[in-house]
Amino acid sequence: MQPKSSTQQTGLNHDMHAARRFDRFVFAVLALLGMNAHAHVYVDVDATGALRFSDVRETATQALYIEEPQPAPPDATTPAATTTVPAYVAMAARRHGLDAGLLNAIIRVESGFRHDALSPRGAMGLMQLMPATARELGVANAYDPRANIDAGALHFRRLLDRFRDPQLALAAYNAGAATVERYGNAVPPYPETIEFVRRVQRYWRGAYAAAQGGFAP
Repeated sequence: MQPKSSTQQTGLNHDMHAARRFDRFVFAVLALLGMNAHAHVYVDVDATGALRFSDVRETATQALYIEEPQPAPPDATTPAATTTVPAYVAMAARRHGLDAGLLNAIIRVESGFRHDALSPRGAMGLMQLMPATARELGVANAYDPRANIDAGALHFRRLLDRFRDPQLALAAYNAGAATVERYGNAVPPYPETIEFVRRVQRYWRGAYAAAQGGFAP
């Protein structure tokens, strides 16, 4: 294993510091997210210090990030179910100016990367779009991975622009923007929302920790 270059190490140290101070981190466009709905996910750091995700282990330096299988088979309501989604996540992250690692964490918490996930409240697909949100964003099939990811990323981008705080944007993604505002622009005291924000932060930090062979505290 070759030692990291000074540029790579500097970038990684900066990213790790930002991850541990999530409430102050600055969103940046990171590397492509490689993800298959039915596969392991590996992570490492490229020459610029950005995270690089892949559903294929290409080098010995890549760490296993997600290993839980997603056995749900495709059906007639999910025409894109057999399509891998790395390009969709990467495009959405670039298009909407989001951190691909954070987008990955949101999807992991929302649906466990199940393209056909349906919550008891009616939230659909990878990023768990509510029917009203899907209609507002012009999504014809919320179980289509590409449409779901792009719409979910756009929805989160709008929340981030609205609240100017990643934690509040995450809380609004889960509980609704009006609820966050009703509580004085603070994370609502709902156990589900608090847990959602906590888990997304933990998985986002965990991606960086896995990339350097350890775990974030």
